[in-house]
This record gives sequence, C-alpha cells and structure tokens, in this order.
Amino acid sequence: MRGLAFHGNSVAEVIDYPDVSPRAEQVLIKLRSSGLCGSDFSRYRAKGPNEHGGQLIRPGHEPCGEIVALGPNVKGLKVGSRIIQHHYEGCRECEFCLTGWQQLCEVVDKKEYYGGSMHGGHGDYMVVHQSTCVALPDELDFEVGAYLACGATTAFQALKKLNISGRDVLAVFGQGPVGLAATMFGAEMGARIIAVDISPERLTMAADSGAWATVDASDNNSTDQIKDLTHGKGAD
Repeated sequence: MRGLAFHGNSVAEVIDYPDVSPRAEQVLIKLRSSGLCGSDFSRYRAKGPNEHGGQLIRPGHEPCGEIVALGPNVKGLKVGSRIIQHHYEGCRECEFCLTGWQQLCEVVDKKEYYGGSMHGGHGDYMVVHQSTCVALPDELDFEVGAYLACGATTAFQALKKLNISGRDVLAVFGQGPVGLAATMFGAEMGARIIAVDISPERLTMAADSGAWATVDASDNNSTDQIKDLTHGKGAD
C-alpha cells in the first residue's frame, strides 16, 4: 500500500509499505482524510528520517476514515463504521487510560504515538487499536473529521478548562488551524472573541468564524488595540 515517507532535510516521498492486517482488538481503516499538523513539519524538516526503533514510520496523526476489516475480539465497531482516530494509545489499565485520556498514560513503555512510534495516517490504510476510534457523525465529512482528530479538539478542550461564557472577552493570539478553532468554538460558547494575527487573510477567516473583533498585530501594539476595544479593561 502507498504511504508518505519523511526522509529528512525536507525530503518527502510516496513509497510502498507492506500491507497490514488487524490483530486482536485492532481494526483496519481505509483513510479518507489525514490532516497535516504543524508538528509534521518538524519531522519533515528534521535532519534524519522519521524513524522509531530503526524502522521508517509513516507520519500523520490527524486521520479519519472508515473501517474495512476487524481483528478478533473487537467490540462496538463494525465494517463500514466512519471513525476519527485518536493518535495516542496507552496501557488501557492506568487511571488516565480508563477515563479516556490515553495521551496521559502513566506506563511509558506501553504508550504509543501514531505517526511517531507507530505508522500514522498519511497513507492508504492503517491498523489501530479499537480504543483509539471515535465515531464520526454522518452529518460531518471526512475532512472535518481529520480537523477534529487533533487541531480543533485541542482548542475545544482548552476552552472547556476556561469555562468561558457570554460574560467573557477572550483574546485568541494566532489564527492558524488551532486558533481559528478557538475563535469559532469560543464564539459559539457566547464569548466575545478578539482574534489577533499579523495576516490579513487569517483575520478575515477569523471574522468569518465568529470573531467579535480582529486585531492586526503587525505593528506590535496589540495590547493597546485590545484595551481600546474593551474600554481599557483588556481581555478576561
């Protein structure tokens, strides 16, 4: 099957990887979309290839697709299920894993990272553990699912911790994929969002995503602009 390879020094190539089959509690996913994260560029630009344990590892940790095969003992999933794949797999026994936070797994030697220590989503197919599969609602397309696999949900979880509401003014610095998600979700939660960036195109996207106001930080006076917008109070 085909997949992307990072060879180091900004060299990428589509190569043939061995075909794979799911083992116990694993599923085989046909990839429909796979997001390119900023951290992928670090691996792309690294001096050496994207390897783990001496093996070339296919990158991609924002995958979305549909299940085409099941290994033994898979529960709650079926062939044809549309899923988002979460890129961390833990021991599935510690407190964090049992409460759905496999990325915080305490058992380091059992903690895996799809796209880093295991093959990721930049290819035709990938094998994953059933515990990393999240159902993709029918009304969402696969591209949105890939965005939700990491970038957008990173912003959402941060906003949940802030517990924002319509009483708050929230300044979001940087309107890249994660920042735009924070702007969009924050606006939906009722907060007045001040989107800050140096790119006019990004600020336009932020306004279209629900920003209450936008601030061009290219003159290094974003603090003053935010205070002007909030009658001297600043953001919450």
